[in-house]
Amino acid sequence: MTRLPFFIFFIHIYFVQTTSAQKDSLSFYYNTFGIPKYQINKKPVDPKEFKYHLAKNDPALRKFNVGKNLSLTSTIMQGAGGFLLGYNLADIMINKNKNYTAGAIGLGLIVVSIPLSNYGLKKSNQALSMYHTEEFMIKNTPSTSLITGVAETWKNACLIVRIPVFASKIKYLKSILSDSKTSQASKSVIQKQLDKTLDDNKKYFELIQSSFSKEFFAKDVLFLPDSLFKSFIAGEKTGFINKKGELDSSLQCDAQYSFFIITGKDSDQLLFVDRDLNPAGFPFPYKKNTFLPAFKKLLDRKKYIQKQISHFNQKLLLIGN
Repeated sequence: MTRLPFFIFFIHIYFVQTTSAQKDSLSFYYNTFGIPKYQINKKPVDPKEFKYHLAKNDPALRKFNVGKNLSLTSTIMQGAGGFLLGYNLADIMINKNKNYTAGAIGLGLIVVSIPLSNYGLKKSNQALSMYHTEEFMIKNTPSTSLITGVAETWKNACLIVRIPVFASKIKYLKSILSDSKTSQASKSVIQKQLDKTLDDNKKYFELIQSSFSKEFFAKDVLFLPDSLFKSFIAGEKTGFINKKGELDSSLQCDAQYSFFIITGKDSDQLLFVDRDLNPAGFPFPYKKNTFLPAFKKLLDRKKYIQKQISHFNQKLLLIGN
């Protein structure tokens, strides 16, 4: 009975190490430790370069990411299962404890991880097959005139990042402070709320600005407070936020068309949209699909934001190329 877990474990390793190399340019495989290795024309490359090429076929990239996330989940389950199984075996051998619950759970996790790993590998293989299938590419590639038109629109457009500034909240807090009927004790509390809101705004803008400076070079970017968005759409010369975090009327967008990057479910999720705040459609990106976004944001908020910006940069660089 004790040999069964190890037998299952080696079966899992055998499946994980199955190579998914394709006849054409892109391929990948998992090494002995379950770490994915990427190749272009059989030459090792880093994940960013691999995904940059795969991004030329967006459905293939999405499917590949699904497969990768499934494989990652399987690896986590295998690690947790192996730990529980090892812990239980040590407990039995050292402490003579005859409770097999932890070992049973660990064994169950390992068993479940095997088909999950195989399914993830299958998805990734399907993605590469999709990428390399000429028929699919022809069927899903717009006409040359459409691509040229989109590229020209993008080339001449402004890209504006809409920054949340909580203007209504700030206005409300200031109105309470200026009200003669507000007690001194209440003013002290309100002033702290106001200071915190303004400080949060400053820190958020610095984070977004520095992240774009580091990760985005597809086009110059303008930063617009969300409180001025309707005025800008109405054609007013609103100005934009400069590097000091101040509204600067000398900064203007003279293009006939604008694209926007706005916040999604929260201030840390970024979406690429048109001026009507709808997805811009092919070949533009909309958002970066992230596995366990809440966990990744909690682990490293700055990196979470930068990866989204880098994703937009890679996608937008392809337009017109």
